[in-house]
Amino acid sequence: MKKNGFTLVELMVVVAVIGILAAVSLPKFQTAADKARIAETPKVLSAIAGAQEAHRIAHGRYVTLTTNHSADWTRLGFNQLPDGRYFRYSVAATAGVLSTSATATSAWTTPPTFTATATLIRNLSRARVNETIQINHCGNRSASDELRRLIPSFGATGATLTACPNP
Repeated sequence: MKKNGFTLVELMVVVAVIGILAAVSLPKFQTAADKARIAETPKVLSAIAGAQEAHRIAHGRYVTLTTNHSADWTRLGFNQLPDGRYFRYSVAATAGVLSTSATATSAWTTPPTFTATATLIRNLSRARVNETIQINHCGNRSASDELRRLIPSFGATGATLTACPNP
């Protein structure tokens, strides 16, 4: 008498092979998911930087922005807070000091500056809460190591506010 079907051992081997394939491919999928979750962050920071420059040209200073005051963000042209599910945005600005010398009527002794920061608020598979991505008034960009691996095109490490010309 001939029996049709698979033995228990054959089924266990198939399940083991599928498990091994899943374990090998899962990290690749998780990295892609993390990249998708943070894809908008560099664009939002660049938009904040552009809006800050436009505000400085119009009003002579940068704006300090926090995540809980939507009125501040509307001064830069944002209809709402640029908060996402994974990042909170803020901007620290300094007013700068104009020169008081008679020969330099509009030269800056200390130029105005700003640094826009996106702070991670949820753990990702390759990045942890409170890691940051930043852009400053010179367009210098920096990110924590894990986030830089997820967005390698975002830019430089060790960006400094003193590395650019006066505004």
